[in-house]
Amino acid sequence: ALAEMASSIAGVLVGHAYQADPMLLADLVTEALDAVGAGARDIELRLHPDDLGGLTPHLMALDSVRLSADASLARGELRVHGEGVRIDGTLASRLQGVLAGMAEGA
Repeated sequence: ALAEMASSIAGVLVGHAYQADPMLLADLVTEALDAVGAGARDIELRLHPDDLGGLTPHLMALDSVRLSADASLARGELRVHGEGVRIDGTLASRLQGVLAGMAEGA
């Protein structure tokens, strides 16, 4: 219950941050696409429709990336699908990664 509440609060804060500065999300997109690799083909980048609309001018230079609006994603979240690669950039997944890292460090 505590983790769900923390995720909900963080989601609201992150959503506001990405609305205020779309370049934060652009940086996250770049990081995710870099993780897929430059040689990957047939990459699909899924973003919340409002984020996609705001970032489209910044994403037009991505030749091999198919852009898709995904209303199941919250603002500031993304998913990348490529050949044998799936990156879950949802807030829940990112928070889980942070918490797992903290647990390893403890």
